Amino acid sequence: EAETKSWRTPLTGGANVPSVNNFINRFGINFSTDHIYSGEINYRGQLLRFDSGVVVTKVPSSGTAFFSKFWMVEDRKVALFEGDSSKNKAHNSLDAPFFALVPMEVESNIQGLKPEDNNTIRLGTNGSLSVFGDSSCFEGELCSCWPLMNDILESLSGS
Repeated sequence: EAETKSWRTPLTGGANVPSVNNFINRFGINFSTDHIYSGEINYRGQLLRFDSGVVVTKVPSSGTAFFSKFWMVEDRKVALFEGDSSKNKAHNSLDAPFFALVPMEVESNIQGLKPEDNNTIRLGTNGSLSVFGDSSCFEGELCSCWPLMNDILESLSGS
């Protein structure tokens, strides 16, 4: 920062989930918007941390959803402050999808950038869309979800 001659680190986080939902709803997918969840995902014998995210609430029949047990973050914080971390778990836990993979068969035309430009670009007709409810799983020093991400990318690339 110029005035204090010191480095500033911006604090950012979260996502505009309603806007993300507006975009992905056209593909039959939605995230929860009512609560923030946390939990652990057992993936290939490894526990992956899902610290603060949303769950997938809608997946089309052509898609595949991957489930785990989650707790609402607010309830977990209250229980920890009261000294009994198991108090609310049984009542407010839910099995919900944290990840969804949907095959796409899309034919799209993109018009040229200028109104007088009538060129049409033909996009491919096959692909996949994947959504994951917690980006913090892939950030920072721990990056506990990299084994999952690696497998997702290999699967999507056909390797």
